[in-house]
Amino acid sequence: MKSQAQISTVLDSQKEQVVKKAKGISRYRKNELALIENFACIITGIRRCGKSTLMLQLIDNCETDFLYLNFEDMWLILFLLSIIL
Repeated sequence: MKSQAQISTVLDSQKEQVVKKAKGISRYRKNELALIENFACIITGIRRCGKSTLMLQLIDNCETDFLYLNFEDMWLILFLLSIIL
């Protein structure tokens, strides 16, 4: 199915981009977070408090495969619009 191939391409591209990003200053308490395998991890906080940096560091320490989805990606927006319209 063409739609599955397109979304797979977008997800692979986003995953490559997030792995290459700078990880910032290491958070010393990130290892204390109780992450549960096969469940989503939701990081919330005020603006510019380091949510994205923490996420990148958690991904960097991740021993299993992960799924990263950026809803601001133009390819994903265009893909979703093509389904809706």
